[in-house]
Amino acid sequence: MYVETFAIVTACVWRAEGRPSGPFGGLWQAESYYLWHLLDAVPILDIPATVHWKEPGGPVPAGLVLAFQLLLVPQLLRAAIAGYRFAVAGAAIRHTHYPAEEEPRWWPKVLGGGVSAAIVAGAAVATLLAVQTLASGSWFLRWWTGRALPWMHADGALVQRWAAAAPAILLLVGGLLLFGNVAFTAVGLSGMILPNARSWWTTTLVLFAAAGWVYGILLWDAGLLITLDRVGVGVRLPDSAGPATVLGALAWQIVHMLPGPDITGTLHWSQPVALDGVTAGAVVLSLKLVTVAALVFVALPVVRTAVLRTRYGPVLDVWGAGLAVSRHLYGVDERFDDTTNNWGGFEQRLAALREAGRAVSTLPRFAELKAPLQAVLEAAPERERPPAEEAGRFTVALLAFRASVTDAFPAASAALAERPASPDRAAASLQG
Repeated sequence: MYVETFAIVTACVWRAEGRPSGPFGGLWQAESYYLWHLLDAVPILDIPATVHWKEPGGPVPAGLVLAFQLLLVPQLLRAAIAGYRFAVAGAAIRHTHYPAEEEPRWWPKVLGGGVSAAIVAGAAVATLLAVQTLASGSWFLRWWTGRALPWMHADGALVQRWAAAAPAILLLVGGLLLFGNVAFTAVGLSGMILPNARSWWTTTLVLFAAAGWVYGILLWDAGLLITLDRVGVGVRLPDSAGPATVLGALAWQIVHMLPGPDITGTLHWSQPVALDGVTAGAVVLSLKLVTVAALVFVALPVVRTAVLRTRYGPVLDVWGAGLAVSRHLYGVDERFDDTTNNWGGFEQRLAALREAGRAVSTLPRFAELKAPLQAVLEAAPERERPPAEEAGRFTVALLAFRASVTDAFPAASAALAERPASPDRAAASLQG
């Protein structure tokens, strides 16, 4: 909206001043100018420089440019902060739904260790395959170009280029499918691991998986750039640019974009090879987007969730079990909500609530929560389908417990944002 508004005003100013307007009355030129400034204002990514888009020319009034920036920057900052809070709060709330295992919590460490070992092994295998299919001096490429292609009678320069790159293309396609499945599996496993994240050991394993995710994208983008260069589609690399060189150039791009200290300048680390052209810039931009997404939506929420679980784990267990009981009492449809299905039936949910309550009552640091917790446990119905008044009394007690936790431990409020089922019905049932 801002781009169109300022572009129309600028085009009108140009027409009033009698300047050459160009196609569409100068609107397209003005839109390009403000769109460039919009993308340039996005922090960290440095989008115009990454895709090698120079600032469009044009005698745009300085006052309009300043007004555009003053209106735009706060909106971008607000969107970035809101997105981060949404990711952190969503992760913290989501992982209160999963019941934590009782001591000893050995299986998260075993599962996390297995996932980490699989990530290391997968990265090693992927690196070996990338070297064999992309490095010009590898034994596989020597065999492929020296024996296999002549045997297949791949004639013609164009056919030979694409045939020579066929193993790399197949590896890129297969790697993308496999990597997507592994990434989604890791995200699913984190839902079981994080509720038991009472130590930084488990948290480190999840962060290690996120780092493996970024390395996989880094390796895949390096293979894509080399393959596009070999088939002559939009990318031109020096003849000496092998997998290690291109991988280093992409790693330099990631480190260079990080906010804070100038790491690349401090270490006197220069880019190994220039990644020029719009196509190469688009590949680099996709890598930056994935890296930022991994930081904002995986790494930071994982750290925040682990901190909350480490400090307030038993309290969050009470809250998660209370939510599960509340949903069951009011007959909330959980067929498509696997987070509450993990609690089992009514008896299992009620038992989990009581067990979590006992854990909280034995810890001195939660002494001020004993009274509201006792009210929750006393209000918990014994029957699966109690009268509306009993269900309402339990919901009201659970809300009072949340208010006490928020007052005593404000930092834990991020994990208590979700409300129990049907609080309005609960209040109405008590009033009736």
